[in-house]
Amino acid sequence: MAVATAADRLLATVIDGGYCIGCGACAALPNTAFRTEMDDRGRLQAVAGVGGDRDLPYSAVCPFGDDAPSETEVARSLFATSGGATGLTWDDRIGASALLLAGHVAEETYQARGASGGMGSWILCQLLERGLVDAIIHVVSEPGDERLFRYRISSSIDEVRQGSHSAYYPVEMSEMLRAARQSGRRHAIVGIPCFVKAVRLLARADPAIRAAVPYCVGIFSGHLKSTDFAAMLGWEVGIAPGELSAIDFRTKLPDPPASRYAMTATGPSGSVVQPMADVYGHEWGMGFFKYPACDSCDDVAAETADIAIGDAWLPEFASDPRGSNVVIVREPKLVAIVRDAVRDGRLSMVPITADDVVRSQRGAFRHRRELLPDRLALADARGVWRPKTRSTAKAGTPEQRELNLARERIRDASPQAMAAARSVGQLRVLKERMDPLIQGFAQVRPRATSANRGGGGRLSRLLGRRKG
Repeated sequence: MAVATAADRLLATVIDGGYCIGCGACAALPNTAFRTEMDDRGRLQAVAGVGGDRDLPYSAVCPFGDDAPSETEVARSLFATSGGATGLTWDDRIGASALLLAGHVAEETYQARGASGGMGSWILCQLLERGLVDAIIHVVSEPGDERLFRYRISSSIDEVRQGSHSAYYPVEMSEMLRAARQSGRRHAIVGIPCFVKAVRLLARADPAIRAAVPYCVGIFSGHLKSTDFAAMLGWEVGIAPGELSAIDFRTKLPDPPASRYAMTATGPSGSVVQPMADVYGHEWGMGFFKYPACDSCDDVAAETADIAIGDAWLPEFASDPRGSNVVIVREPKLVAIVRDAVRDGRLSMVPITADDVVRSQRGAFRHRRELLPDRLALADARGVWRPKTRSTAKAGTPEQRELNLARERIRDASPQAMAAARSVGQLRVLKERMDPLIQGFAQVRPRATSANRGGGGRLSRLLGRRKG
């Protein structure tokens, strides 16, 4: 049945299909019919109001919309003809690149204060200091706020460095993008891959956004979490849901490897630091509280961003507990800035290859590339709408299907388990419901991955501590 308006079309596909990532792109269009609201599962979602223009290009600015071009199309239009970008190369896994580096920021305290090697805050400060932008749109912690993290516009170096930690938490961009459009200033925005793509799509549809946001800084991402993830981590260390006032998802510990970090949760009685490896549900590959849209995304390396930054999860860098980054530089001015800083010793970085980038994010690339065709085939077999991707639907091996289904069960059951635990005020209810699914995941993952790291020895870490 044909839908009446462009708004109805977005509702009938992305939103009703469960694929809204809550970025706020549709809500950022002038005279929009959409806004973003938190749903009962702790996810920001687009909601249609009673006013506004219902025939705006909503499906063209939504990163999962039917009318949105692919990341490859967007990236080629941005970078293939960039002036001075003669050194650009293309790799289908990571997109365009002029520089590929790994290491950390050597100057000042960027590495110590950042989530890993400090590169994100450093490049944002460079953009400000050199007058390439007037302000930064980035995610900051809002202690005590109903939402623990929000996008904010910062105009000073000190303000920018306050947002130098990871936020595994739902945020949306529409309010800040509307403010940027009206300000007459130039901004750089920071976001995960689908958010950056959304900004690029908005820039195509809205010249004012194109002028207001000339730079995008991308952060590598495996998936986005709902608010329940932060609530569960806080509850695990004795801070009941509703009492968590702040959380740092990446508190550095003094001993290597770099992947051994902690989280710090703050409640009425103060802050508690707990190694993430000891916290229930910490294992990223399980997908606790994952947005369903993330299982239909094939962009790990923020392919539409001017510069993309990730963790250097590589053996060569694991001995530095302060953290290291992998960096993909695409935009010519940023290439010059980064290259000069490496030469001057302000960045302690070495050249790497596209293979090294993929190796540094092996789990994310495996899930978003190798296992995606099977998930697409599964969706098609169910006869439901799904976003188009660059991958072609194709049933995988029985082992791959088992792993996809195991992750899907954890993704879908975790918010239900959290709701049940909240209803009785007992975290153990969540654990009792999720333990069998975690055990199933631990059993099927080794069979589905090319590098069998063994499942039995990891089970105790997957389950975590059994208190509560």
